[in-house]
Amino acid sequence: MIRVPLRLRSLGVCVVGLIAIFLACAQAAEENLDQPINSCACKVGEKTQCLCSNGSKGTQTCAAGCKSWSACICQPDGGSTGGSGGKGGTGGTSGKGGSAGKGGSAGKGGSAGTGGTGGAIGCQPAGLQDQCPGGLIVLAGTGNDPRTGSAEGMTNSMCADYKGSCAQSVTKDVVYQVKPECDGELSAEASSPAFFEPILYARTECTNPATELGCAPSSGQAIKFPVLANEIYFLHVAGSMFPGKYVIDVSLTCTVCGNGVIEGPEDCDDSNTVDGDGCSKSCKFESAGPADTCPGDLLTFVDSGGTLTATATGDTNPLYAQYAGSCGMTDASGDAVYQINTGAGGTLTATLETTGTAFDSVLYIRSGTCGKGTEVQCADVTGNGGESITFTALPNQDLWLFVDGRDSERGAYSLKVTLTP
Repeated sequence: MIRVPLRLRSLGVCVVGLIAIFLACAQAAEENLDQPINSCACKVGEKTQCLCSNGSKGTQTCAAGCKSWSACICQPDGGSTGGSGGKGGTGGTSGKGGSAGKGGSAGKGGSAGTGGTGGAIGCQPAGLQDQCPGGLIVLAGTGNDPRTGSAEGMTNSMCADYKGSCAQSVTKDVVYQVKPECDGELSAEASSPAFFEPILYARTECTNPATELGCAPSSGQAIKFPVLANEIYFLHVAGSMFPGKYVIDVSLTCTVCGNGVIEGPEDCDDSNTVDGDGCSKSCKFESAGPADTCPGDLLTFVDSGGTLTATATGDTNPLYAQYAGSCGMTDASGDAVYQINTGAGGTLTATLETTGTAFDSVLYIRSGTCGKGTEVQCADVTGNGGESITFTALPNQDLWLFVDGRDSERGAYSLKVTLTP
């Protein structure tokens, strides 16, 4: 055995130690070839994701000195982030997402939207009198006695279908039909024994407001109108505001031609039933010529330098007193009637000329219909003739001009009409 001196053994140990230090430094240098000497591995405070032991993602922070990262900080077991919000119900609001850091449970879904309200069920008729053509009021009576009838009931369970001209709104109502056996005048009245204010109106066509014959807006008010035998008339009753109990009383007075009283559909009654005296045996006006009764004598315009002109002359002495204007007290005077059509329309002037008019005359014009049309204007001046009416006439408008007398005045007349388009 060779003995190595102690000094040499110590030297060998030192050599081996230096070799180990060198190899370690070489390895560290190899691992940080891209890093300059003394450079940072990260930016202080910078955060980055890391993988936790439970498989979720955590965060780690660059430590002071920028040479290393802190340990991975993970969320507690149950997930790293809050659950996703549930899907909102149909029509509802989407669910609210879970809070951060409390993962695992899904967010609550939104409430379902509220469905639309179903349509209202239409009113169902509660009986014959609830809707047109209505129930029937039978009139009883004989001879010259009035024919009478009545009906009563409640409107509470009825539908609201129709509206009279004197009503404020459509309310629950009933309808009845009446069929007179004779020509005459019918009177109807609605009342109530309870707290109910009935509205009563009459029509010749059940559902047509344009055929209304009269309207009474409150209890105890009667409506009266002429009727013809075997024609059907309709009586409507409704509440002014609320439904309630009603009573309808109907009375029919049959006309008697020749008794000197104008009744129902009579045009006249001269206390006899003889034809040829202006009032026929059926109490209808007899014509003394085309200008004596509606629709009247037709006037034709002639173009005169751009102005259309029509003229007529006559005498009211042989004519019957059938019409009256709103001025001049013309009820007892014979009257003449003329019809015109306005063509293209324009400014219309009608004049009773002082030359050719030999009595205290009255002039009036109607539109719509002849006998009972709407009065456009009425003119009455003192003396013979001189009445004049001027207004703007609509295109293709039918008008009726009446030559009448003040009080019982009659005589010759001269009428001139001009129309300037």
